[in-house]
Amino acid sequence: MKIDKNKFRKQQLEAVLNSDIYQKAIYDMAIAMNKDAKTAPNEKTIETRFDQYLTLIFNQLFDHLDISYYPTKEEAVDTVRAISKGHADTSIGNVVIEFKQPRTLSSDKDQLSALNQIKNYLDGFNLKGNNKTFGMVTDGIKCATFTQNGGKFENTDFIPLGHLQIDQLIKNIIGLGQKDFTADSLADDFGGGKNSPSRKLAMVLFRSLQDTGTDKTRMLLTEWKHLFKLSHDDNSQQRAIIERRKALSKYFNNEFKTIDEEYNALFSLQTSYAILIKLIAFKVISQVKYDDSLIQYEELLNLDYQSLRLQMQELESGSIIRDYGIQNLLEGDFFSWYSSQEQWNEKISNSIQEIIAKLNIYTIKFVNEGEYIANDFFKKLYQSIIPYEVRHSLGEYYTPEWLAEHIVNESLVHIQTAKWRALDPTCGSGTFLTVLINKIVEECKEKGLDSADILREITTRVIGIDLNPLAVITARVNYFLNIT
Repeated sequence: MKIDKNKFRKQQLEAVLNSDIYQKAIYDMAIAMNKDAKTAPNEKTIETRFDQYLTLIFNQLFDHLDISYYPTKEEAVDTVRAISKGHADTSIGNVVIEFKQPRTLSSDKDQLSALNQIKNYLDGFNLKGNNKTFGMVTDGIKCATFTQNGGKFENTDFIPLGHLQIDQLIKNIIGLGQKDFTADSLADDFGGGKNSPSRKLAMVLFRSLQDTGTDKTRMLLTEWKHLFKLSHDDNSQQRAIIERRKALSKYFNNEFKTIDEEYNALFSLQTSYAILIKLIAFKVISQVKYDDSLIQYEELLNLDYQSLRLQMQELESGSIIRDYGIQNLLEGDFFSWYSSQEQWNEKISNSIQEIIAKLNIYTIKFVNEGEYIANDFFKKLYQSIIPYEVRHSLGEYYTPEWLAEHIVNESLVHIQTAKWRALDPTCGSGTFLTVLINKIVEECKEKGLDSADILREITTRVIGIDLNPLAVITARVNYFLNIT
């Protein structure tokens, strides 16, 4: 009998939220917070106490579900209505919390100012693709909340901070176990940190290459080296090559004895990244184009390690995606080597399962909600996974979004054709492509075109090319996410 792990986890979460101990915890927090706020000398004291109570609740009630309260403090955000940056007191997942000292919310004018401040923060985050769907401003005694409805934020008046408001906040923080696809969230969960599942997978893949590399794998590896023009004989690149080796040694916690070991490590690192991007594509497609006759992303969680190999092989070939009616998104490439019967092992399976489980809590709320803003979902992720020295040695540089926007704007000034087309011959992850998509969306909205016409305009006018197979995978999936 198969156990639906996703369903089981949701049942566990619901059990906690419906429990007497949870209800008592949020009641107690509301009472304690009200008491503390009345004597707090400043808003920092209120913020600290608020965090302490929330941390205690999460540690005691949600830790076994791997749900924690680790907020980002004083996160810089470009507000829509101001030239200078603002700094959100607390940001976590889809939530922004702003704290005030009670006397600063004593008048209607002060309260309106506080509401405008957090509204600016929410708009600023969302403008850059860091999707925030819930905001709260509180002095520990009263609070007001913002929720997203049809792409627009609606706020409550200031009301007493009670257990219902804390319950609403906690449920938005955990998203009932869900998290939005944003560049920041992906980088936080899958970047190159010590416990990152993508790093763990890269290390397992490296060991598999070292111990059981097959003839087919070695053939793919040789072709990959030729394509990337990897060489230790280029005198002009010696410094960059040395720095790359140091970075890879640190990443894999391994002093490489040979050049082949270094290449195996780089190949494993890129393979790990490619697997993650392909799983993201499958996750999104199985939600957007749901068909109960086809395998769903969640079903991957319940597969034994040999069954998972077969499904990963299907994903690598692109057949799973084609079954959903999406052509040319994924296809066989250098990075499918791990899914062969000879290379596959239980450690690879377990590492991929960890990524699958982590991705399973993501949702695609950004689709068709609010103002359409295309984003490069993977630039930050790629930079957080692939060390700078490695990217530098391969000649990989990213154009900042502001510069891409400037270049596109300046170029369009000199083009008289209404239906201009654009091609980026070295598109990388797709930064220019996303800027171009946004330009076309702006044009189409001014003309009052519907979503089908906008989609047609984008796909016939925005084109990207790259020789790097990793860039091609990334740009394709990035493009797909932005037109979904």
